Amino acid sequence: MAEVSITHVILFIAAISLSTIVGGTATNIAGDVGHAIEDIGSDYADQVSQSVTVISDPGATLYDAETNTLTLLAKNTGELRLPTDRDSLLVLVDGEPVTVTNVTVVDGSYWRPGYVARIQANTSLDGGAHRVVVTAAESRDFFSFPYRGGGGTGLADGIVVYAGDASLNSIRYDEASVTTHRSNEPQVVGSATVDFDGDGTFGVPYVQNDTLHLVDGTDAPQTLPGDPPSSESHLATGSWNGSGPSVFYVGPNKDLRRTGPDATSGTLVAEVSSTQGAGSVLGVADYDGDGTRDIIYLGSSGGLYYVSPDETPASVGVSAANTYAAGQPTEFYGDGTVYVPYIGGSGYVHLADSDNNKRQLTTETKASNTGLSVDDVDRDGEPEVVFVDSSSSTSLRYVNADGTTGYVHDADGQRIPVNKGVGIA
Repeated sequence: MAEVSITHVILFIAAISLSTIVGGTATNIAGDVGHAIEDIGSDYADQVSQSVTVISDPGATLYDAETNTLTLLAKNTGELRLPTDRDSLLVLVDGEPVTVTNVTVVDGSYWRPGYVARIQANTSLDGGAHRVVVTAAESRDFFSFPYRGGGGTGLADGIVVYAGDASLNSIRYDEASVTTHRSNEPQVVGSATVDFDGDGTFGVPYVQNDTLHLVDGTDAPQTLPGDPPSSESHLATGSWNGSGPSVFYVGPNKDLRRTGPDATSGTLVAEVSSTQGAGSVLGVADYDGDGTRDIIYLGSSGGLYYVSPDETPASVGVSAANTYAAGQPTEFYGDGTVYVPYIGGSGYVHLADSDNNKRQLTTETKASNTGLSVDDVDRDGEPEVVFVDSSSSTSLRYVNADGTTGYVHDADGQRIPVNKGVGIA
């Protein structure tokens, strides 16, 4: 009996020891799991607290081919302040890291929750669709946008500038609301392709009372220095030969000049009187494909010309119906070739490249002999030439690069009448 009792005691002690070991191990495991859950929860909380969202409009002009600069707008949608030093941000373009050159907060000094930062990065883009990843702290966001390449003027998110019934207006895209910038009829209008003040909207240049102005949305207009033409002309916006964002216009000697919000006077950029002299400025683009941007303009007799930074004018060999019956240079077919839309003497819309290769877009519908615009007004991802119908309604119409046509409508589905004497841009 004593032997049995000792055996039972030994087994009892062993069982107690084993349960203690198992209990201790379970306790340690539970503790480790608890700490792991706590760490994961903390990391998730940080990710929720730090959030960035790219809010750039994919239809806007985001890439400047002249400076190889991509500009994005990103909003702090989290609960914590995000860093703005360049080393704290990672930007990938098509899967490759690019150099962040500048980060500024649009509406403050710090990138607080709800605030927007402008991020600029140096990269080289070919025409086509591109994918961007922006990483800030523990958050990242994805963004895709099209770039048409070829050095042509951007689509500017479907902005068509036109003179209506005693007013200066623009419409962003088909079936959208019309913005009335001024309740006075302008004398000359220009294309809106540049965000001059960095607020995400494009400045509209125009001439009124023989004075140059720049208006942004419904804000009060800014008067610009310069001596522009007062009728039958066209203004353009962009950068050329190292200049900052500028408004280009025809000077009193039929030369090419530029001005801008920070200018103190109009500046001569090209003397072109050796040809016809200038009648309208159509835009800035690498028209001849040599890697440098040109100013494209109509001569005082309607001839199509362009001038490179060496200030030597070159004739394309085609003529528009008058001194402003054309629009901004654009790449239409995705092949790197930039075309200028113009209205020929018969009233049909044509395209011409720098080598005088021409395409006729309209064969039945005629346009009024006034300015043209190039925008993605039907939001199909392709540029259209916008023109003023030659019928008595003088409404806005568009033609695709394949020759199909349609009307531009306002938010109520109504056609938009235009003062053809001033035209569109």
